[in-house]
Amino acid sequence: MPPGLDLLDADGIPEVAATAVLNVMLNGRYQEGETVLVHGGTGGIGAFAIQLVKALGGTVFATAGRAGKCARVRSWGADAAINYREEEFDQRVQDLGGADIILDTVAGSFLQRNLNALKPGGRRITIGKQGGASDTLDFSMLMKKKLTLFGSLLRNRTTEEKARIMEETTRIVRPLLEDGKIQTTTDRVFALSEVVATHAYFDSGQHIGKVLLDCRS
Repeated sequence: MPPGLDLLDADGIPEVAATAVLNVMLNGRYQEGETVLVHGGTGGIGAFAIQLVKALGGTVFATAGRAGKCARVRSWGADAAINYREEEFDQRVQDLGGADIILDTVAGSFLQRNLNALKPGGRRITIGKQGGASDTLDFSMLMKKKLTLFGSLLRNRTTEEKARIMEETTRIVRPLLEDGKIQTTTDRVFALSEVVATHAYFDSGQHIGKVLLDCRS
């Protein structure tokens, strides 16, 4: 554990860090200076991914659903915060020059707009399906823009695969944590006896950052 971190805050790091490194760095083939669009910017993964890309010399656009959440993603380093309830995120991203990589937690309803937002040669990495499991794909745009669509999960990988991902995550992330270039983003900590209330809070969408369960008591 990097020095100076609270144990609970540190516990919130491994899964989000591994998810961000796997999908932005490895699957997304991120190169310094590229632009990454992060959906769900105030979730645990989103908050970490924003800081990771900024620490590695990239530009970050992030979506969120409220003005307060947009302010928060900007505080973590996002170059543009897009309220997807009030504006078409794909048009805004196009106006800003487009995205090389999209870290997509929404899928279904965002499919076509994600394709619109990508630069030629762009990569969309899907890690969630909050907007549904299916939609209509415009193959002509896929071909003309030479886009890559990639789907990814951590849970169904072999132990050996997970070990390799964690080794790469440690190599990239630990120095950034030690140097203070990435901050932990714990929103609230619940006792294990409050697990029902924890899920209710998470599902309400009020959280900004990680929601943790303290299993020690």
